[in-house]
Amino acid sequence: MPLISIITSTLNSEQFIGSLSDSLRSQLFKDFEWVVIDGKSKDKTLQIIAMNSGVVTKVISEPDNGIYDAWNKGVTLAKGEWICFIGADDFFIDANALGEISSSLRGVYPKHRIGYRALSLVNQKKQELYKIGEPWSEARKKIKDIMTLPHPGLMHHKTLFEEFGQFDTSFKIAGDYEFLLRVLKNQDPYYCEGRPGIAMRTGGLSSNPRYSLQSLLESRRASKMHGRLLPRAPFFLGLARIFIRWLLFKSLGERRSKIVMDYGRSLLGKAPHWTKLD
Repeated sequence: MPLISIITSTLNSEQFIGSLSDSLRSQLFKDFEWVVIDGKSKDKTLQIIAMNSGVVTKVISEPDNGIYDAWNKGVTLAKGEWICFIGADDFFIDANALGEISSSLRGVYPKHRIGYRALSLVNQKKQELYKIGEPWSEARKKIKDIMTLPHPGLMHHKTLFEEFGQFDTSFKIAGDYEFLLRVLKNQDPYYCEGRPGIAMRTGGLSSNPRYSLQSLLESRRASKMHGRLLPRAPFFLGLARIFIRWLLFKSLGERRSKIVMDYGRSLLGKAPHWTKLD
């Protein structure tokens, strides 16, 4: 079973880092290292990490130039054959999660150097909202326009960073998307069947129209860098959603806007999402 390097960027993450630490400690699969790159936190993040020294392999705490700068530092330190990036507010769903992920990667290299599976999107109370991530046969149809692969826990073979370089630090939100566009031009990722192994919390930046717009525009820049010179329907649909959400927030306020948006989801046959964020 290959060694897996898990890289986490932290900055004042005391609220959640303990939950991630606990989920890692509980894993039955032990062939992993956890590399934490901290941006010089001023809260109790480093104290909590120190209390979990048995599960943390390496820790660096120094100012950085954003999450992708931190991830690049982590890649330099990583010794695993497979490398994944997990947010300080994400966590493994249960004790078997990492073992199942590792088993699904057995034998896929060198044909595949990216492996991914669906993840569970949860709110701040760890209640599942819905699952993210679909088979590559579907995800590939829009990957050149928008991010269609769930990145937390997505496995990168170490040779990708040797061949294609590291993350572009000029991006603040869509650097992972740009890197995937870089490496997937001539190869397909491997979609791992099975239940989600990682839960990703939402309710912060993802619910703020301003950051959603920044993410979309950065994704458009990445897409253009890699050959999609003119935007297509997925970009304009994303832009329309952000504008409608901004208009609702401006006119109705956040609470009422979430009720209206979930009503719209129900008309489309989708489960409520927005009113369950908090």
